[in-house]
Amino acid sequence: RKAFKLWMVVTLTLGYIFVVLQSVEYYEAYAHMGLTLGAGIYGTTFFLMTGFHGFHVCLGAIILTIMTIRGFRGAFSEHDHFGLAAGSWYWHCGCSLDTLGARCICFLAPRRSDFQIPCRNPNSNRG
Repeated sequence: RKAFKLWMVVTLTLGYIFVVLQSVEYYEAYAHMGLTLGAGIYGTTFFLMTGFHGFHVCLGAIILTIMTIRGFRGAFSEHDHFGLAAGSWYWHCGCSLDTLGARCICFLAPRRSDFQIPCRNPNSNRG
């Protein structure tokens, strides 16, 4: 049980750190770089892919938080741990599919040297 508790806390900590950092990244992209859903295919793809992944991480972290609390209370045994297994399956399958989708986007992305992110000029006077 000691290893279970340690690794669940580590996993949850990293999951919640990811969610916080993704929120900061979204703020920076939107407020400082002008990246929006309407900024073209890059903005749409960026927010769609990272948004789905972030949603899966949030939901998985919530599920694993509940399972961790139950585990700390001794709810699981060697033969009775389906809830924990199901949460773990979701966590790993969701992240695996998101990673596969991101890889597909990277391989299908244009390889042109003049491909740039359409961003707002932060020095312009237009709002």
